[in-house]
Amino acid sequence: MLTAVLMLCANIHLYKKRKGLRADLLDSYIEAGCVWTLYLFVLTEILSLGHLMRFRIVFMAWASLDMILAALLLVQCGRYGRINKACFSWSACVKAVRGCKDGIGAACFYRQGRETVKREGKYLYYGITVLIGAAVLWLAYKTTPYNWDSMTYHLPRISYWIQNRSVEHYATNSIRQIASPVLAEFINLHVCILSRGGDELFNMLQAFSYITCAVLVSRITRKLGGSREFGFMAALIYMTMPIAFAEALTTQVDLFATVWLLFYVYILLDLVGQNENLKFERTAVSRVCVLAACVAWGYLSKPSVCFAMVIFALWLLIRCIIRKDRVWELFRLLLCAIPCVSLPLVPEILRNFRTFQSYANTIAGEKQMVATLQPAYLLVNFLKNFTFNMPTALIKNSERYLVKLAEKAAAVLCVELNAESIAENGMEFRLHTGNTYGHNTAINPIVMWLFLFCAVWTVLEIKKINKGGDCLKTQELLC
Repeated sequence: MLTAVLMLCANIHLYKKRKGLRADLLDSYIEAGCVWTLYLFVLTEILSLGHLMRFRIVFMAWASLDMILAALLLVQCGRYGRINKACFSWSACVKAVRGCKDGIGAACFYRQGRETVKREGKYLYYGITVLIGAAVLWLAYKTTPYNWDSMTYHLPRISYWIQNRSVEHYATNSIRQIASPVLAEFINLHVCILSRGGDELFNMLQAFSYITCAVLVSRITRKLGGSREFGFMAALIYMTMPIAFAEALTTQVDLFATVWLLFYVYILLDLVGQNENLKFERTAVSRVCVLAACVAWGYLSKPSVCFAMVIFALWLLIRCIIRKDRVWELFRLLLCAIPCVSLPLVPEILRNFRTFQSYANTIAGEKQMVATLQPAYLLVNFLKNFTFNMPTALIKNSERYLVKLAEKAAAVLCVELNAESIAENGMEFRLHTGNTYGHNTAINPIVMWLFLFCAVWTVLEIKKINKGGDCLKTQELLC
């Protein structure tokens, strides 16, 4: 299964290089991830229709895909090699060698030394990241699934699917086993079947997602204008977050769902950052379809990531309005996105209608959702959630001040702070003290205060630029 992803990524990357298209390796990896997931998803649904989820059939399906991709990769390498050979220029090499000989001296030595330092710094960053990633992979392999979610619904549903040779719903007293998102368990279903029932590889999905998220965080930072050092720091902060590290050793789905969110953001930044109008052409259609696929796979991993995707989509819409993109072009792109989002959701929605007479189970998560659309209640609920991770041990009694702030806002807006519509499970609103964070939330205040600092810094920079009258720089900073 893993070799299929790598060969698919290599095929896509080499194809782009041969055709002279933009060949970013991470872009190719994202597209390969979407296609690989589509293959796994369709294979699972088709085999489930005939109750054929068994070792021989699943093994043959993946072996066939590997052989096809290996053959395509050999063809691609052959064609790409011929192109490179045709483009090879001995005169350019001779000129480069002569340039190096002429440049011997203090200035050339200084430049070479500076480049060496930069190169060694880059390798140092990569080395630290690789060491952390390797340690997580080893621990994930050695850790037996143990947490409550794994034992109650993540793994039991896989056992039932293997027993039934189908992912259809079954009789159970645990609603979560049939109502929870399915995509991560689909992958582990294939892993379990191919490993002949072993549980050693169950945690590897989250572990690989942990590493993928670290790479994406770094690359998104670079794409937003950060230096290599800032990209490494962003990845390091993510990799040392206790909740991220802890989840990488479990069968939870949060890191896997985050992968689709970060895939989505990485591709969307290109559409937001381009100065040209969006048009209905090959590159734009490809990117929009990948974005739509990320939405579908994100929803099937954990629906809550779609809230963040909507916010980023609104950012893209505002950017399209500023660029004055043609409505007809955007509408045609939207028509391409709709089937990419909706079709993967159809099988699970049909199963839910047969079981719950609804597109989703109404019990799961109902007490965690906001039950009102009144602006005043939504504003107070936002303030409660926003301040939840702000108490810090550096400010004495900081949690009391934040609670008073929420209470004052609720009083001004004539809203009951603990109204049932904005209180999770009807609980009273309270904040923990700064020195009582658990292992999964210990770094949250640092991330929260860094976010506030960056937000204030951005506003000040925009004001400084506006005073200088440079509107173009302001637009670049916003984009």
